Order: sequence, then C-alpha cells, then structure tokens
Amino acid sequence: MNLRRFYAVNQAEYCRNFIFKRHFPIHKIFERSSEIGLWRMTASKISEVFGQRMTRKFKGKLNTTLEQIEHGHHIFRAYWKNAFVKQYEKFSTFLRNEVCSNNLSDFGLRKGLEHLAAVRQKFLAVTDRFATFQAECLNVHADFPLLQRLAVPIVLGTTRIIPASKSTTPA
Repeated sequence: MNLRRFYAVNQAEYCRNFIFKRHFPIHKIFERSSEIGLWRMTASKISEVFGQRMTRKFKGKLNTTLEQIEHGHHIFRAYWKNAFVKQYEKFSTFLRNEVCSNNLSDFGLRKGLEHLAAVRQKFLAVTDRFATFQAECLNVHADFPLLQRLAVPIVLGTTRIIPASKSTTPA
C-alpha cells in the first residue's frame, strides 16, 4: 500500500505592522485612512492593490467596508474575489495591514506547504501596494488652504465682495 501525506494551506494571512510610540497619532491616521479608503478605493484601485486586471469575466466580491467588530474597534476591509486586505489598530500602538485569502488560486498560487515562499512574496507585494496607496492618499493634505482662500472676502478698492455661501447651480 502506497500511503502519502500532503499538507495544504486552506486560508493564508500575511500582515505588516506599523509601530507607533503613542496612541494618538495611530488613531487619527487610521480614521483618516479609513475615510479616504472608503471614498477613493474604487474597483480599479482594489484590483491594482491585488495586482490583477479587471475583466468582464470577473467573479467574486469587489467592495470596501468599514466594520465594527467590538465596541470601539473598527476594521477597514477591501474585498477582491475570495481575498481581502484589512487595516485596523492593534494594542493602541500597531497599525496593521493584513491580507487574507481563502483561495490561493485567485493569485495563481498553489496551496501546498512547499509554496509558502511564493505566497509570502505575493502577499508582501499586496501589502506594499496597499500601504503605498494609503501613504499617497494621506500625503494629500486636507489643510490645503484653497477652499479657505475662496471663502475669504475679496477687497477691490472700496468694495468688499463676499463669496456666496450657497451653491447657485440647481441640484
């Protein structure tokens, strides 16, 4: 009788931690990145993060959510097929980006233990692209004073022009 054993991975996870000394900056960064992620993470951005092309034959999930698992603990998730990338705070000092997949064939990977190095490399690239997307979005400062300058009254000679507070275009 020829008996063999084969070990396989059913669910694979890979995470990257950003470590902070204090709780205050991590909480603000997580709040802002979740807001930006919900607003700017479109289907094309999600597929870029996962390193895949969007085709008409796409099957599976493709969305972003902000979930509250426990009281006060929120998790931002971006779903793609049978995988998702999530971001959350951990122990008030870690900002964790994590990739989880329930079907490695979505990435063109095999699920045997001998292929764990390839899974690690693929998931490392996904967390890299997600962190890069978040960093690019966070580098666009909301403190840019364009809207504030538009709201300031303009003085032309002795005339003071006050900007309109309501939109003049019909909804």
